[in-house]
Amino acid sequence: MEPMTTQPLSEFSVPRSTLEATLLLAHGETLGGVIFLIPRTPLHTGRETPLDMLNRGEPVFPFRTDEDGQVLLITKAQTMRLSAAAGDTSGDPEGQGPARHVRVEVALADGSSVTGTVTMELPAARSRVLDYLNEVPDPFFAVSDGGTIHYVNHNHVLYVRPTEE
Repeated sequence: MEPMTTQPLSEFSVPRSTLEATLLLAHGETLGGVIFLIPRTPLHTGRETPLDMLNRGEPVFPFRTDEDGQVLLITKAQTMRLSAAAGDTSGDPEGQGPARHVRVEVALADGSSVTGTVTMELPAARSRVLDYLNEVPDPFFAVSDGGTIHYVNHNHVLYVRPTEE
C-alpha cells in the first residue's frame, strides 16, 4: 500500500493526505484507489482517520480510482465497506474508558463477511456486542483483522456474530 502523502495546496483547496483503500459498494462493485483525509480534526489529537471521515456529516466523499485516476464522488450510504492497511489507520482516537476487544464475524448484505476484532468502549454494565452495535450512533464502525481495518456501514450488515479467539 502507498504511504500517506500530502496533496499540493492551491489557493482554493484545503490540504489533504491520501491513503490507499478498497471500497465495496452496495451493488457489489469493488474499487481500489485513495481516500482524502484532513491533517487535523477537532475530534481528537492528530490527523483525521478513515473512520472520522466516514462518520462526518457530509453524505459524499471523493475517491480517486487506481484504474484511471478518475475522482469519483462516492455516496456513504451506498458504501458497504472501506478497507485500508492497519498501519497509519489504526490511530483512531482513544475513548473515555477501558476498551474491550471482541472477535466477531460481520455478514454483509452482498453475501460477503468480515472477521476480526471490534474495540468497544462502554460502561461495564453495558459492554455486550449488542450494546455496542445499538449505542454507537455513527454509521460506520471498525473491524480489525490484524493487517487491515475494515470500516463497515451499519446499514449493510445482515448480522454480527461474536466468535471464539
